[in-house]
Amino acid sequence: MGTWTNWKVVQSTDIIRVPRRDSDSKITEPMAATMMVNPLTAIGLLSDINRIQDSHFVLQNGANSAVGQALIQVAKRMNIKTVNFVRDRPDYSELKNYLLGLGADHVFTYDELLHSSFKSKFKEILSGNVCRHAFNGIGGDTATAMAALLNKKGHLVSYGGMSKQPLKIPVGLLIFNDLKCHGYWHSNIWESLPKQDKSERIDMLTAWIEGGYFQPPLHEVVTLEGADEEVTNIVKNTLKRIQEGKIGKKILLKWKFPEASLEDVGPN
Repeated sequence: MGTWTNWKVVQSTDIIRVPRRDSDSKITEPMAATMMVNPLTAIGLLSDINRIQDSHFVLQNGANSAVGQALIQVAKRMNIKTVNFVRDRPDYSELKNYLLGLGADHVFTYDELLHSSFKSKFKEILSGNVCRHAFNGIGGDTATAMAALLNKKGHLVSYGGMSKQPLKIPVGLLIFNDLKCHGYWHSNIWESLPKQDKSERIDMLTAWIEGGYFQPPLHEVVTLEGADEEVTNIVKNTLKRIQEGKIGKKILLKWKFPEASLEDVGPN
């Protein structure tokens, strides 16, 4: 629809209704602002590439990202077990407990993942079960380490590269483990889906939300108001905080406008 669009006239065939409850709905503004991107990406990751069977395990790095938090919750509803990896930090214990509260089965730091002892620890976690999918939003060494943990005929699915480090895959994993590497671009996949499939995914997601089974990502709402110069300063200060690593949440920008109606827009 356009990032800064207030009003737009579209064809009815371009719209999919979100079945929101008339009263006491759990689809809040933050949820509405994120549900069409991160949660649907998570549903796609778990559904579109070699569908994952009940009780199988999946791996993911960047588990505290918005997609990572969504994937934990979607996997829980699909009866898929998650092993999650995050960067070590002063509040790691608090973050770990938060992710476990969302439904994560296991949470580890990247240092633990990259340690030589983790492979044997992971075998104990699997206890004979299967893990053929790893979801990579970071790149670099953590993606390589996850790929090495997968059972034969596994799938390494990359949807991001936040570390800006290249993806390094040992040729032995490709030859002897028959590892498959995929790229996943949600916007492209979403456009190719039939409208019925889109509606089914949205209906499923909204049912989870209204049932209290799905939470929005950790977020901070930044309100943009005032003259152009004031708004510019708000955005600059927010970007500075992000660059300095002072925000560990998803940032949602909210324009503060006077109340408007369709009559204010006029016939054009």
